[in-house]
Amino acid sequence: MDVYVDQLSRVVKAHDLRFLCYVITDGAYSNQKFVDGARALELHQIGKLRTDAHLRYLYPGPKHPGPGRQKTYDGKVNWHDLSRFERLETEDEHIVWYHQVLNHVQLKRNL
Repeated sequence: MDVYVDQLSRVVKAHDLRFLCYVITDGAYSNQKFVDGARALELHQIGKLRTDAHLRYLYPGPKHPGPGRQKTYDGKVNWHDLSRFERLETEDEHIVWYHQVLNHVQLKRNL
């Protein structure tokens, strides 16, 4: 991945592409090293995740009083139950989008 991050860095600098916000990649680039490299260039990587990616819901509930760490996560994502996702309507009735900010364990960030 170091080669690909270096190549992306050279292309962005050589062609003065600082105005870019996103880089769209194949799913093979959806790993921590490439995502961190893209973020260092102030780019957001868009790519497919593995089907077995470990994603967690963020805890939206109240904070508890007193000492101790607050609850951060609220369980693993179950892709067969989309009730916790926000449904987004589109102009095409055959296309349905769902939205949710989730935590990716291996990438150590919210997506």
